[in-house]
Amino acid sequence: MSKEIRVHLGQYIGKPAYIFTKDKNHCVLVEYRKDWDFGEGSPGGAEISHIVIHTRNGFHLDKFKEITIDEVPKCIIDLLTFLN
Repeated sequence: MSKEIRVHLGQYIGKPAYIFTKDKNHCVLVEYRKDWDFGEGSPGGAEISHIVIHTRNGFHLDKFKEITIDEVPKCIIDLLTFLN
């Protein structure tokens, strides 16, 4: 199992979606609405429409752009700390 988490950016149900992949069988998808993100200190200000936790990863990640963790909105990173 890989200890590195990969992040991909794409569209899911019409909204930007960030997919965090732990290995070939497990990932977390988070939809994001930038226009509702009020910035630093207000992680609740973003509408995060869906959080989908997948086993047996069903996404074709070759259709999504791989990005660095630094490119993920801070409110999503803050939210994911609750899933520990």
